[in-house]
Amino acid sequence: MKKNYKQLVLATVIAASMTSGISANDTVAQALENANWSSMAASVNTAGLQGSVDSNAEKIAKVEGMPVTEDTTFTPAAVPAQYVTSMTEESLKPYIGKKVTSITVDNVPEKDRERVMALLDTKVGDEVSLQNIALDVAALGNLGVFAEVNPTFKEVPEGVQLSFELVANPVVRGVVVEGNTIYPQQDLLRYLDVPVGEVLNTVTVGQRIQGVDMALNRDGYMLAHVTGVDMSPEGILHIYMMEGS
Repeated sequence: MKKNYKQLVLATVIAASMTSGISANDTVAQALENANWSSMAASVNTAGLQGSVDSNAEKIAKVEGMPVTEDTTFTPAAVPAQYVTSMTEESLKPYIGKKVTSITVDNVPEKDRERVMALLDTKVGDEVSLQNIALDVAALGNLGVFAEVNPTFKEVPEGVQLSFELVANPVVRGVVVEGNTIYPQQDLLRYLDVPVGEVLNTVTVGQRIQGVDMALNRDGYMLAHVTGVDMSPEGILHIYMMEGS
């Protein structure tokens, strides 16, 4: 995946999330239904646009009108989620070794809370450690639906209360692909399959973008690739392609 995809989507998603006013509501719950629960970084196993393995639905998705080649095997690659955290080694120092008396996660619907809590390495009764909190942040961030994962601590006589403050990604209101003339636009949008009206999942978008790049390479467009992603304040996800010459 191109480096600027990571840089652009991270910056624009965080900026949009700060103005979206998303709370623990149905859109977050819907996004968590399709979140990356199985591993720390999801994998892509796709043959490109004309036939691909959908890693979430575990099915073959056929898109008509795409050129078909015999060789449709690609090496899977990890697609990390894009999120930020306020956690630093320095910020954790005052709490290292203190007993965790309670753990909460913000901005998660009640029905999903138990499943989200099960991802955490830190448990009530444990001592705070840099390694465990870092694992917790990664586990929550790599669900793909949160732009920020910030652990906070409140000191109490028995130890500390641990809370993870989560800021959801913005809701996608539309998808636009710019710079594409190689594949029929509707087929490309169908393959990307970004749910409109749901919280953006940076893992699944990253998987699909990697699939587009693989398909372009497979079909002989060696200079063509997705150059970046941008989300407008109105929630329109722009995906930019460069086809080369």
